[in-house]
Amino acid sequence: MVYVIGLSLVMAGAILPATTTNWMASAYHSIRPCRAMEQVLHQLEHESKLTGISYQQESRPLQAQGLSNGYLKRLARALETHFERFSRNESEQFKYIQDLNLIANIFDDRGVKHVLAALEHPHAYTTSLLLGRNTLIGDETALGLANLVASGGGNNQNLTWLALGGTAITRNGIGSLYKALGTRPFSLLGFDYTYRPSWSQRILPLRTNPIADSFPQLHQASLLKELSLTGNRLEDEEMLELTKSILQTNITMLGLTNNRLSPRGIRDLLPLTKHLQKLELSMNRGIGDEGAILLANALKSNDTTIETLTLVECDITQTGADAFRSIFPENTKLKHLLLSHKDNGRIRAETLQSIKEATAPNWDRSKRH
Repeated sequence: MVYVIGLSLVMAGAILPATTTNWMASAYHSIRPCRAMEQVLHQLEHESKLTGISYQQESRPLQAQGLSNGYLKRLARALETHFERFSRNESEQFKYIQDLNLIANIFDDRGVKHVLAALEHPHAYTTSLLLGRNTLIGDETALGLANLVASGGGNNQNLTWLALGGTAITRNGIGSLYKALGTRPFSLLGFDYTYRPSWSQRILPLRTNPIADSFPQLHQASLLKELSLTGNRLEDEEMLELTKSILQTNITMLGLTNNRLSPRGIRDLLPLTKHLQKLELSMNRGIGDEGAILLANALKSNDTTIETLTLVECDITQTGADAFRSIFPENTKLKHLLLSHKDNGRIRAETLQSIKEATAPNWDRSKRH
């Protein structure tokens, strides 16, 4: 019986919308209690350290386990017990609580509310909270997270890493998070693959891109260090607003992998070469040699701050690679330039090796300082 239901869920995932498969998965897990979850609850409530378990059990036992709101309520109670035991030196820190990975489950905002309440415990030590690919959570969760980050209660200053990609969050929820990230230093905020419209929505769009819509508010996240926006179908015309906002923040890493950028968008991003340390542009095939040349010319400047630039699968040929090779030795900042080794061999291996060797002095120089 369980085998048949499980197979049906796998097949349904390919043809049914996420909300339908979430409901079916919930029914499946109500029949087969989550063994991983029961083990986690026992560890949190009774064990002092983790021994003799696998890497997955140690680091991500709660990812993709079909956890519903009921399970998250039980998890929250166990977390509070664990934090109390930790405060009395009855338990060490657990890796999977320090990096709390709840990706790809079936709970909604009500379930997350219980966990956020537990993280307000004065001895909570969670540093990263991963909630991506939970399609039923949205702005209520975003507002709760914003309050947790901005409030002075508990030990929530530890929390410095949030991943919310693939959720139902909207511009309003994103804006509340940006505002909270102007109240204290924060390491990373990720919205990877949040805007993924269906084919019918692409033909007749009924919902705008919440990531792009939030760019005018991004300047409020003044103390954020890293922002990841991979896979959100971002367009060239949205890059100017993104650039203007980032220049008003402390953001040093911007992830724009797998979007829809061309040389026009690259041109609007060029001011960030004097602000960012890391810029990820891979899998934007429209960039091509023209975009590569624009970036290379910007990196010739003595006041560039870029140390890492990724351009894998951007349709760059030998022409674009030669433009990057020409910036050395004048460029003294770039340590890591990743061009594609998969673009049908259109960049000579010796050029890639030459670029790698040219960046070596920049690594040595940074070590001396």
